[in-house]
This record gives sequence, C-alpha cells and structure tokens, in this order.
Amino acid sequence: MKKRKKIALFVLLFGVIYFFISYHSENKKYQIINEIFNDIGFKPTRICHSLNIMKFENDVFNEFSLFDKVSAYSQVAIQNLLTSMNFKYDVKANKIAYKDDLGKSAFSEILLNCSTTTQKKTEDGKITWFVKELNAISLPILSSDNKTAVMEIDTHCGSLCGEGYLYVFKKVNGKWQVFKKILRWIN
Repeated sequence: MKKRKKIALFVLLFGVIYFFISYHSENKKYQIINEIFNDIGFKPTRICHSLNIMKFENDVFNEFSLFDKVSAYSQVAIQNLLTSMNFKYDVKANKIAYKDDLGKSAFSEILLNCSTTTQKKTEDGKITWFVKELNAISLPILSSDNKTAVMEIDTHCGSLCGEGYLYVFKKVNGKWQVFKKILRWIN
C-alpha cells in the first residue's frame, strides 16, 4: 500500500510541476475560446457568469498525447481544487467575443442571474413570464501545443429544455474543428 501512495504522490507532484511548466494563462484560454467560437460559428449571446467545472472523462482525455494527459488531468484537478476552496471562478466580462452576422465583434452578455425564467412588465402593466436561453461554459483544458482543447458547453432554455455536451476541439490548418462531441446531460 505504501508503494501505491508513493507512486500516486510522484504522479501528482509530476503533474503539478508539469502544469506550471505548460501553464496556460487565463487570457490565453479566453483567446482560444474566442477562436473556437468564431471558427465553429457558435454565437452565445448570453452566458451564465458561473463557469462549468470539468470532470475526468477517460474517453475524452484519450485525445491528448501521453505527455499532455498529465497536464490535462492537472488542469482539471486544479480547477476542481479552486472550486472546492470556494475560489471565485467566474466568466470574465468582455472576454468572450464572437463575430456577428455582419462580421463585427460582439460581446456575450454575462448574466449574474442564471435563471432561464424571468418576468417582464408589459406596457399595460401586466406581468408576463418568458424563458430566456443562456449558455454555460467551462474554461478549456489545453494541450501543451494549444492544438487540442476540451470544453463543456451547456445550453439552458427552461425547466424541460436544455443539453450539455463535452467537446473535443482540434486545430487543423489554422481553424478549430469539433473532433468529438459527447452528450453529458439532456432535459
């Protein structure tokens, strides 16, 4: 049993060291999110302020090279550790931009109220309820060469409407493409 603990400690220590060596800044992660959204044509107008937290998914992390798996697992572990310590881990305002239909940059609205149902007062004073669609995203888990990214993107559109996918993106010929899409949940 002591041998397993030593091996686990060594792997964890190696992962933390490798994480810091292959560290991706938050700005780099937002830059890659914007590249991905523009390359695949995803235009999230409303995003929940709270970031999704990734979970270990072996079939997804198999897309990373053996060398990059250590970094990928440590990126997920550090995100989860920061979240468990109640570290404020929110989407930053004015960081997610996409090209609108006219090719101009548009910023996603970051919502502090992530409820999909809201009320609105009409001109005649009546209150009506309506559903607003919003997305929730995770920061990407990146390979050391920044050519593979794993992200969770959820769409919420009401109590019985929505879905969440884990995406593997690969950069091919300078453009990001969806390489794998795994359904995580559906309403």
